Amino acid sequence: MALCPTELVKCRLQAMHEMEAAGKVAKGQRSTVWSVVKTVLRTNGPLGFYQGLTSTIVREIPGYFCFFGAYEMCRTTFAHHMDTDKDGIGILPLMFSGGFGGACLWLVVYPIDCVKSRIQVYSLAGRQEGFMKTFLGIIRTEGKFRICIVN
Repeated sequence: MALCPTELVKCRLQAMHEMEAAGKVAKGQRSTVWSVVKTVLRTNGPLGFYQGLTSTIVREIPGYFCFFGAYEMCRTTFAHHMDTDKDGIGILPLMFSGGFGGACLWLVVYPIDCVKSRIQVYSLAGRQEGFMKTFLGIIRTEGKFRICIVN
C-alpha cells in the first residue's frame, strides 16, 4: 500500500523528464515530486495514487518469493560446502547470496514492472487499459513474439 504511490510519482517524473528531453513538452517547467502529488490529488483524488496497484501486487509477490528463495538457497549451499551454519558463512558469501537473490527478483519482475510502469504513465493521459490489455499491447507493438499473439 505504501509502494504504489511512490512508484506512481517516480514513473510520472521519469516520463515527464523523457518527454521534456524529447521536446514533447516545454522546457523550463520543472516537475517536482510535490507538483506530481498535487496534480494527482487535484485530478483523481487520494485514490489516484493507487493506479497500478494490481500490477504492483502482481510484481511484488512473485518477486519477493524468488528473492528470498534464491537468497536462502544460496546461503544454505554456502553453509553446506563450508561445513557451517547459515549464520557463519561470512560477509562475502552473504553479499553474493543477496546479489543472487536480487538478480532472481529482477529476472522475474522486470516484465511485470514494465507493464506496471506503462499503466502508471498512461494514467497520466487518462488512458486506463488494465494489466492484460497493456501487456498484450506491449507484446504487439514492441515484443518479439507478436506473430504468436496477433492474428
